[in-house]
Amino acid sequence: MPVVIWSLVGVLIAAFVYGILYLYKRALGGFPQPPSWHPPIDLMLSKDLPQDPPEAAHTSHDDPHVANAH
Repeated sequence: MPVVIWSLVGVLIAAFVYGILYLYKRALGGFPQPPSWHPPIDLMLSKDLPQDPPEAAHTSHDDPHVANAH
């Protein structure tokens, strides 16, 4: 049980120290501001995507493009 308690205390102390360092770096301006330019992103619905051709109902065993699992 003492190992669990000391582990939790160590995690809490580390979180506190790293939180203080984060706030210090943020106060100094260590993080960049959001850029004024944003790259264009095209949103497409799945219904607008090109459709695959329908698959043939029967394929030959000699067809090199078909991988048959046995």
